[in-house]
Amino acid sequence: MSLQRCAWLVISARLFGLSIVYALTLNAARAETAAPSDLVSNNKSAEKLRLFTSAHSITYAENISIDAWMDDLHTTDTSPGEYAFTRNFSELGFAYGQMSFAGFVRQDYYLHFSQDTFDLVYQDKNDIPFDANRRYEILLDVSHVQIHGAKVGYDFSPLKSLQTRIEANFFDAEEVLFGTLDGYLGTNAGKIKGDLSLDYNYTEDVVLDRPLTPPASGRGQSVDVELWWQPIEKLNTHFLAEDLYSQIKWSQTPFTQATITTVRTVTDSSGAVRRAPTISGREYFRQVKQRIPRHFQADIGYQIIEPLRIEVVQERYDELAFNRFMAHYRVWPKFELGLGYDEKARAPRLEVASPYLSLMASADSTDGKKAKFVTFSAAVRIAF
Repeated sequence: MSLQRCAWLVISARLFGLSIVYALTLNAARAETAAPSDLVSNNKSAEKLRLFTSAHSITYAENISIDAWMDDLHTTDTSPGEYAFTRNFSELGFAYGQMSFAGFVRQDYYLHFSQDTFDLVYQDKNDIPFDANRRYEILLDVSHVQIHGAKVGYDFSPLKSLQTRIEANFFDAEEVLFGTLDGYLGTNAGKIKGDLSLDYNYTEDVVLDRPLTPPASGRGQSVDVELWWQPIEKLNTHFLAEDLYSQIKWSQTPFTQATITTVRTVTDSSGAVRRAPTISGREYFRQVKQRIPRHFQADIGYQIIEPLRIEVVQERYDELAFNRFMAHYRVWPKFELGLGYDEKARAPRLEVASPYLSLMASADSTDGKKAKFVTFSAAVRIAF
C-alpha cells in the first residue's frame, strides 16, 4: 500500500463528500414561526380544530457551491471555510386548544472540518499535487440525523405579555453515521507522513470497507422551546431553541476505532529496515448515544408605523451563526410581505405570510451551479 493511498484511505472522499448529497432534497422542515397572536390561549381560533402542515429546507456550504459538493468538489471557485450542512424537516398535524400533535420526518447532515482537511481533499479530488513541505492539520467531525416520529406541543401564557410553547419529540432513527477524524499529514521530499485517529459509527463502513453488518436501531427524544414576549406595544421579541435537549440511543452499532501512522519503522525477514504505513484498531458493535446539533433563533422586531415593522434576527445552527435584517409590510389586514438580507450568507430573503399560508425563500445566487446558500419553507394552516 502506498503512503498516498494510505493517507487518502483515511480521509476518504466518500466520508467527506456524501454529507451534502441530499443538499436539495426536501424531506423535512419547520414552518415559519407563527405570530404570537395566533398562540394566545384565549384566541377564538384556539378553540377550533386546526390542521397544519409545513416543510423547510436549508443548505449551506462555506468553501464551494452546493452543486460542486455534489460533483465531488470539481470546481475552481473556492473560499475559506470550515462548515457545511443541510437541515430538512416536514410535519403534518392538528391542534385543538393549547395542545398540538404532529408526525414528522427529518434528515440532516453537519460537517465541521479544518481548512487543511478541505484543502487536502480538494487537491486529491482535482488531481492537484499536495503542497510541498506542508503539514496538514486534520480535523473532520461528521454528524448525520435521519429520523421520523411524532411530537406533542403545549402552548401557555405564564404572563400576559409572554407566551410559551414546549414540544416533546419522540422518534426512530435510521442510517447511523457520526464520528471524528483528527491528526496530521505532512509532505516532505515527495513523501507523505503523519498520524491520524479515527472514531466513528456507521451503517456502512466507507473508510475501511468493513463487510456489511445488520443495521443498528436507534430511538430518541428531543425537546423544543419557543417564547414570544411583547414588553411594550410596538416591540416584539421571539426566541426559539430546537433540540435544546436531544438524545438518540443506538444499539448494536457498528463502529471503528483506528490509528493510522505512516512513519512506523519495521524490519523484514531479511533484516532490512524500512518504513511502512500501518493501521491498527478495532471494529465491533456497541451501544452509543448521539446528540443532535442544536438550532437557535432570536428576533427583535419594532413597529415603526402601523403597516411597517423592522426586525433583526440571529439564527444559529450548531456553532454557525447567521445574522439578517428584515422589513415586514402589512399589505392587507391579513397579508404581510417581508424583504430582508442575510449578512453571512450574502443572500436576499423573501417572506409572505397570512393566517392560512406562509412562504419563504432565500438564496445567495439565482444560478443553481453557483449557490452556496439555499433555504425555503412553506406552511399551510386551516381552522374549522
